[in-house]
Amino acid sequence: MSTILAHADLALADVSDDSPAYESLSAIATVALRASEIVSLLMAYAGHAELETSEPVDVSAVIPAMVQLLKASVPRVPSLTVDLSKEPALVWANLGQIRQVALSLLVNAAEALDGEGGTIAVSTSTVQVHDGFHEWGSSDLAAGDHVVLEISDTGHGMTEEIRSRIFDPFFSTKSLGRGLGLASVLGMVRAAGGAITVKSTPGRGATFKVWLPVWTGRSQRSSYEHHAGTVLLVNEEAALRLEATRALREEGYSVMAAGDGLAASELFERHFREIEAVIVDPSLPGVSGQPLRDEIRRLKPEVLVLFTNSYGVNEPSEQSNGHFLPEPYQVQDLVEALREMMPLSESL
Repeated sequence: MSTILAHADLALADVSDDSPAYESLSAIATVALRASEIVSLLMAYAGHAELETSEPVDVSAVIPAMVQLLKASVPRVPSLTVDLSKEPALVWANLGQIRQVALSLLVNAAEALDGEGGTIAVSTSTVQVHDGFHEWGSSDLAAGDHVVLEISDTGHGMTEEIRSRIFDPFFSTKSLGRGLGLASVLGMVRAAGGAITVKSTPGRGATFKVWLPVWTGRSQRSSYEHHAGTVLLVNEEAALRLEATRALREEGYSVMAAGDGLAASELFERHFREIEAVIVDPSLPGVSGQPLRDEIRRLKPEVLVLFTNSYGVNEPSEQSNGHFLPEPYQVQDLVEALREMMPLSESL
């Protein structure tokens, strides 16, 4: 998935927005991104990877791609109206989980229409919640400003009995449903410190509101604007090396790249004085990641090492001294991981 995303990003950079290929390439990137998020969640639930860390997420910026993905996955696309906040709707959350929350609720709304026509309305806004505020019976809302993602449909609606159970694990009104969709959505929203409220009447549709506390902190990106260092990037996938090198250089890093452990070892031996961090896949051909790490730390004990892999490292935090990025990942995830690993320092 990382390689597919890298190829898609490279191709998109080479075509104009009005190119006939642009829409198809965007669809490839979107579907690959969705697939990579599913893989990451499966790895996490299976105990083989950590969930990605939280970050400032603009909920409004997430919605257009999820609407496009809904249109690509639903046979008969219902009428859609989208009304997004003009101001950034920033929350502190996991980006992949916010995407999944939005997409799951959109799919749920589409299924409620049963292919019989109707309308889905999507909106985002910022609402101030006061102490004692209740929304449709909810008591989970904390005081303060909240970003509200509202998704409503004109479908068949729900009885009060069904509405009270829709977030129960394994409860489903669908004959083939497993009942985990909305239960997992609620878990992701709560993980972001938020809540969900629901209003529905039989025959008159349903409205879901996701309430997420507004994030008002300073942008993490601005903290690193002037940071620069020299990085050795080691990955056997040529497209991923090329795209990651481009992205890191745009951030001000000096990048040396190698496709296998032997080439990386030779590069580091020649340039170890200036190299401050090494990004390496532990399952490299030639000299594998662990021996390579040991070799470079023999020459320079203080060098930082970031492992990137979905397998082969049983305990990432121990094996990599806390620096580990599970695959599949987007190149921007790699940039963020490097920022966290190489904080702004006067010595650089």
